[in-house]
Amino acid sequence: MSDPGFEDCEYLDDWDPSDPVKLDLYAIEDNEALAGQGALKSYHASENGRALFVSDKPSHHISVQRLLWVDGWEKTDAGEKTQEMTLVVLKAVFGWNDPKSRIQWAKMELALESTQDEADEPVVEAWAQFHEPEQWNQSTAQRKNTGTVNASADVGWNGSSATTGMSRTQEVSWEQTDYDEGTAWEKFSKRTGKPNGMTWTLRQNNLQDHGVKPEIWTAVLFARQSRAPYKVRFEMRVGAGNFQAFGASAKRLFGLSPQHTRAFEITPWKTPVVNGEGRKIVEHIDLNNLGKLRDREERTKLNVQWGGINPASAQPPLLSSQQGIKSDVKPDMRLDVGLTATPDPSRLVALETRMAQLEARVATQDTTILQLQRALLEETRAQLG
Repeated sequence: MSDPGFEDCEYLDDWDPSDPVKLDLYAIEDNEALAGQGALKSYHASENGRALFVSDKPSHHISVQRLLWVDGWEKTDAGEKTQEMTLVVLKAVFGWNDPKSRIQWAKMELALESTQDEADEPVVEAWAQFHEPEQWNQSTAQRKNTGTVNASADVGWNGSSATTGMSRTQEVSWEQTDYDEGTAWEKFSKRTGKPNGMTWTLRQNNLQDHGVKPEIWTAVLFARQSRAPYKVRFEMRVGAGNFQAFGASAKRLFGLSPQHTRAFEITPWKTPVVNGEGRKIVEHIDLNNLGKLRDREERTKLNVQWGGINPASAQPPLLSSQQGIKSDVKPDMRLDVGLTATPDPSRLVALETRMAQLEARVATQDTTILQLQRALLEETRAQLG
């Protein structure tokens, strides 16, 4: 008899040890036991607070801070201030307290929703970073795979039989390339069909397995149709390796994905939020001309001057990793990643198997011809004798 509400749940014992761990956890809000434990509680953010999201666990630390959350105007070429706008700059930090854990990928989502008329819902005008997918910290590794192919055949002639066979060991090598990657795309409102939020993702270079980039800054420019309060929704999802890598310590994963900030309201123009590095950034921004931050060619691309601050954290040192029989990791820090086709080792092994089978057939035919020659020779001798 299954527990009500858990019919669709999977058992950990049924998982393949090599499968990536992707756990979607949901809090049952009216469950007093869960509420008492606090393990799945969402984060509470305030309208004027600096922290948008914080998660401190024995294995990891994740925080998202509001560097800027300020209101202003678009300002047209004629100098008119007709469209109200809101500029948001976030700083996300990914760290780990356990040296054995790694945050291999992360996904964060931000959305602004109207509390009243759907016509008042904020709309995304432009964003940064990752307006186009970005790749960095490239590395290559030499891969080798050794396989043995066996082929044999049985032949018979006039009651006699013979077996022929062959064995071949084939080594296939190829070069594998990987890199850290960041992407972003707009989230669309179910009420209006217009973009009212953003999604950002990070993925680590799996050849190095150092985890995602420790820190990123993101920015998004919203257009607002009114000064009515709006809701802010934020959600963070992360992945931390596979089930086999964490073994019996998998319990610590059960708080990683997903977690969210409880929706809270913001009233435009009430209190600007300027924190940390945001104090330097705001010095280079004209709040009466926020439309100027949009790229002239790609209007959805946001050009934020970070005030001389470099939001890109230093990359961790490159190390050699052992994968398969041999793996030599070679760093290549070029951002213009050029990828070449990677040979498929399974296809090469299949071709070698076919070649071995053909050679076995030729060997079988040679054996048959030899037996025929011997039989003919014996018959000739019998006739002459």
